[in-house]
Amino acid sequence: MLETPGRPLPPGTTLRVWRILNGEDITTVYLPAVTPAQDGSFRFTDTLDAAGEYTYTVQWDGDQTFLYARTSHVVVVR
Repeated sequence: MLETPGRPLPPGTTLRVWRILNGEDITTVYLPAVTPAQDGSFRFTDTLDAAGEYTYTVQWDGDQTFLYARTSHVVVVR
């Protein structure tokens, strides 16, 4: 959830999303940009071809009031 305290998200806000396959050969894949709902919630889908440990990162580049925000989450596919 992306929150901007005291005001709604600016129209046209997008989030950048990418994943990294962790391991010996780090591979980064950039996913399509995501548009959050007005309440800041968002979701995306991704289909993986192989088992492994993946780190997903979502970033908002900020605006005139707020600096950028970024978060990551590790997903293990068996």
